[in-house]
Amino acid sequence: MARLTQLTDDHLDTVRTKFATFGRQVSGYALEHLAPERGRDIGRMLIGSEGTLAVVTQARVRPVTDPPATSLVVLGFPDIYAAGDVAHLLKGLGAVAAEGIDSRIVDVVRTRRGEHAVPDLPRGAAWMLVEVPGEDAAAAHAAAERVRREIEHTDSLVVTDPAHARALWKIREDGAGLSARSPRDRPAHAGWEDAAVPPARPGDYLRAFDALLEEHDVQGLPYGHFGDGCLHIRLDIDLDAPDATDRYRRFVEDAADLVAAHGGSLSGEHGDGRARSALLPRMYDAETMGLFGSVKRAFDPTNLLNPGILVDPAPVDADIRIPAAHKVTVPLAFGYPEDGGDFSQSRAPGAPASASAAPPARRRRSCARAISPRGRRRTPPVVAPASCRRCSTAPRSPAAGAHPRSTTPSTCACRARAAPATARPASTWRPTSPRHSTRPTRASCARAATTRSAGCRRWLARRPAPPVSSTP
Repeated sequence: MARLTQLTDDHLDTVRTKFATFGRQVSGYALEHLAPERGRDIGRMLIGSEGTLAVVTQARVRPVTDPPATSLVVLGFPDIYAAGDVAHLLKGLGAVAAEGIDSRIVDVVRTRRGEHAVPDLPRGAAWMLVEVPGEDAAAAHAAAERVRREIEHTDSLVVTDPAHARALWKIREDGAGLSARSPRDRPAHAGWEDAAVPPARPGDYLRAFDALLEEHDVQGLPYGHFGDGCLHIRLDIDLDAPDATDRYRRFVEDAADLVAAHGGSLSGEHGDGRARSALLPRMYDAETMGLFGSVKRAFDPTNLLNPGILVDPAPVDADIRIPAAHKVTVPLAFGYPEDGGDFSQSRAPGAPASASAAPPARRRRSCARAISPRGRRRTPPVVAPASCRRCSTAPRSPAAGAHPRSTTPSTCACRARAAPATARPASTWRPTSPRHSTRPTRASCARAATTRSAGCRRWLARRPAPPVSSTP
């Protein structure tokens, strides 16, 4: 504590002026909480430090109470920029949520799910879903009418039907999955998905950001927490191109400069991580970056905790997975035809499956283990770039008697998680249970008799029965 106090006092002007400039300034360490007027609160400073300073073993939380009643008003605008221009006014009108979308994401919903999936919306090409509280339903409705009167917009709608409200929020809530592919049907990637600017500047920022997208031949579906100035987007940068890493680096560097020019934060929600830590010098000056390093060394002098995050990071294009990944295309039930069956493509949580894929709403059982859509979705980004270190070789072909649910080592059922470099060689490893095997044993199939699939039964029929011992 004495070391932190000294560091804070030595850089007090920086601590007071460079941090907490707006509510969504998440990038870097929250050093404003070390200022004496804030009580030198180390606990609050550790929030958002991304595991680089300490390990939290216990925490006390303070629950908040939902308002007795809320009302939803949907405001229509001619474009998403106009919505951003007025978003900062909503907090003064008592809004507890102000979420923005535009026609790009609504058109995707119509294309993928049909016209019935899009409820009635006010006229316009962009919308803000604004929720206001009240002591009772009448007070909440009055607050919604006040928003309609005082915010300049094209058209509006106060939603009183709960089913209608759920359908509208569903579009916004599904943003991460819907944006997994861009409007031109390319895979869209994370990496610049939650930048934030002060709440008075989303309109100007979005105008400049769309121009930047056009300059770099990139598309995406913007949406986000407009009332807080935090904007989400996934980008369809072609990471299969020969110059993919250079293109990605140039884009995120230009995007970081744009955010900094608008007084914003590289991250407004998820943190910087490996994707953006190297961009922090474009947002903070040399003194601030040096202070980050000093704080890191005060907490973690041996650099044990999450090295390479926030302090001393690798270059921004050093660890991009897809350009280095071997394409993995195998005919599995959970394959996505939209990606050409390529398991090395990243997908957003909640990304929609194709109509021909296995049903995503329930767990499907093979005779080995239950395989869930979540498992399918989470496996490729971790294990696709290299062979699984826990499974020895690729399974035999179906003609040679391989189990119909078998996969390549890159997508095996064990779902190995980033095995350490010291893992035993595959040639010396033997599975100890069906969970760790690329093929189930006859015994495991017998235990799953009640859920055995037709493919399982055919496989069992081809397998020779175990010899019967003649000895008692």
